[in-house]
Amino acid sequence: MASHPSDIPKSPPTPRLVKTAPSRASSSSNAIKTHIAPPDHDSAREAADTAVLRDALLDSGVRKRIAQRRAALKFSCPELDRIGGLPAGTVDAVENAQIGISPGLLARLALALNVDPGYFFEDPQIDLPADEHEEIGELLEAFLSIDDNARHEILEMIQLLAED
Repeated sequence: MASHPSDIPKSPPTPRLVKTAPSRASSSSNAIKTHIAPPDHDSAREAADTAVLRDALLDSGVRKRIAQRRAALKFSCPELDRIGGLPAGTVDAVENAQIGISPGLLARLALALNVDPGYFFEDPQIDLPADEHEEIGELLEAFLSIDDNARHEILEMIQLLAED
């Protein structure tokens, strides 16, 4: 997993096939014409931003699930480092988003915490009232309309607030 949302590579926008109806001014052909339109950069950027947000939320969720499981087992970070055979400070760095989570590290943490690695990706069921679903949708829409640099700063601030 990427250690930071900005580390996630964005794929370039792809051209799209567009069919256009014949124009009335052109009498030479009544056939529908097909051409390749340039990529829609706004749609591609929005899709990439959505992917970055989704990945950041997933990464944040995995870190939170590690911390929750560790706390449920009443392990300190140094104890989990030792049980998992990890270098000192690794668990604390993972939980505080100071380092990325490789698949190997996640497997070692799962073993030390006695869970399947898929446990970290399970989404705990949260029952939200309908008005909060709408609010979350509005929040996401507003977030995606913000300038890239400002959005990055806001995301970092939200992640910091979520850790408290």
